[in-house]
Parts: sequence; C-alpha cells; structure tokens
Amino acid sequence: MKALVIYRANDLYNENFQVFLQRILVNLGYTTDVQSFPAGTDGQVIAKWLQDHWPEVASVNAVLYDNTVAKQLYSVRDKQEISIIGKLGCFDDAAFRAAQKAILMEKLSEEQKQKSFRNSNVDLVYTEAEDPELYSGMAEHLLSLVISNGHVPTKVFIITHRLSDHQRKDYTKNIAHGQTDVEVDLAVAQEWKAMFVKSGLHAEAVVILEGEPRWDISDQLQAEINQAGNWLMYDRHLRDTLSLKCDRATWLCFPLENLLRTFVSLGWAGNETTAQNVEQCFAVEIEYELGRS
Repeated sequence: MKALVIYRANDLYNENFQVFLQRILVNLGYTTDVQSFPAGTDGQVIAKWLQDHWPEVASVNAVLYDNTVAKQLYSVRDKQEISIIGKLGCFDDAAFRAAQKAILMEKLSEEQKQKSFRNSNVDLVYTEAEDPELYSGMAEHLLSLVISNGHVPTKVFIITHRLSDHQRKDYTKNIAHGQTDVEVDLAVAQEWKAMFVKSGLHAEAVVILEGEPRWDISDQLQAEINQAGNWLMYDRHLRDTLSLKCDRATWLCFPLENLLRTFVSLGWAGNETTAQNVEQCFAVEIEYELGRS
C-alpha cells in the first residue's frame, strides 16, 4: 500500500511527529511519499500543486495532510473528475488528540486508559477522567507538571496577537459569539493567565501584551522580557514574523501540542515515558483518522 503525506512545514511536524508518522505508517504496511511546502507557502501555491498532481493524489491508498493543506485539498477535490480512491486523514488533528492523551496518561486509571485507546473521542476520555474543562484541564495539568518539576518562571509574557489561531472555540471558555478576533485573542490570554495564577504564580508575574508585536513592543519592554527565567509565549503563526531581541528568555509557542513538545524536549515535563505515550497515542489517532474516511 502507498501513502502520500502532504503538509506545509512547521516545527511541530518537522521536529517530532514526522518521525512518529513515518514509523506508524510503516507499521500499518504503507510505503510513503512526502510532499512538503516551505513554511508560509501561500494556499494558492498548494492548490496549484494539487491540481497538477491530482492523478497521483487520487490514486494512492491513503492521503495524510495538515490543516493548511486540508482547506486546499477539499476545494480542489470538488472540481476534479477523478475521485480519490484512498483513505483521507488529517495528522494535525491526530497530533492534537495525541498530545491531549499523552498529557492525560498519568491522570488516568488503567481502565480509563483502555477506554481511551478503544475510542478516539477525546470528549469521552475527559468525561471518564471526570474533568469537564477539556482544554483548560489539560493545560493546567501540563503547567502543574512543569512547575512541580521546579521550573517556575520569574515572569510570563503572553503575546495576544493571533493567539486564538490554534485555540478552537470549543476549548476556550466564556467567549461569546460575535466577538472580534482581537477580543477572542485577549480572552484566550486571560484564560492562560488564570491558569498560571492557579498554578501558584502571582498575578503581576503574568503580563499580557496586546497589539501587533512588530511595532507595539518597545525596546525597553524587550529588555524587560529578555531576562533569564522569563517565558515569552505566542502562537506559532508568529514564528516567522516575530523578531524580538529576547535570547535570554525561554520562547514557548502555542498550541498545546507545541508546548508539550517544548517542555518535554527541555526535560521539564515527564520523561522518556511521556514521549512514548505521545507516539503510542499518535498511532491510535492516525488509525482513527484513516478508519473514518
């Protein structure tokens, strides 16, 4: 069987899940071709490639893609005479659920773990874990792991700009319909500030930075941020445009699976078992993605 993996480059996939996904597909009996696009590639460029290579895309046994490619893939598919014969799966969604479950592993009983692997419905897993706040519950657990391991930030600076890009509306609370993107970004930042305070930080140690960071963060503020022990938190969509001179602070980007990867790579949360949990959960989620198409 042959699988085609299509994605726009990002650090989450390049540095972690790429290895996992290739290994998982081999275990499932697939040979794999990969088509990657550089970070920041315009969607129209991706759409043009899909159109030009549609016979290949349509003929493989499985197509796995990220959320960026998904938008173009389904748009192009609807205009083609040749139908896709293979299974379709979004590995971004699978990675998100895998990160969630990996964080949960230490909280779940053996019975609950078995239920989580039999059903890829994350809401069901969290019901079993008796945690009604899906996103907040996982984030709080991750922060508690890091802080309990002795990694307590001096100050946390949270950039609001585009912060809600990866925070799905179902996973944030108290966000009313009809709010502007700026208002939603601020609400997400406030929610994270509340989680830090709940984890033991003083409120004044968590600073929310509103506005466009390229021109709303002054040199003086950059100097304040750029201190060892400080954390600078932002959405990963800002990575290519965020040019702050803050090499002493620890940079941490959202969404949750990126935070997990960074904390684990720094040795701040969990250990090798945590990484094994991520791969184990990712394998289950990839099978789920391919099985539901």
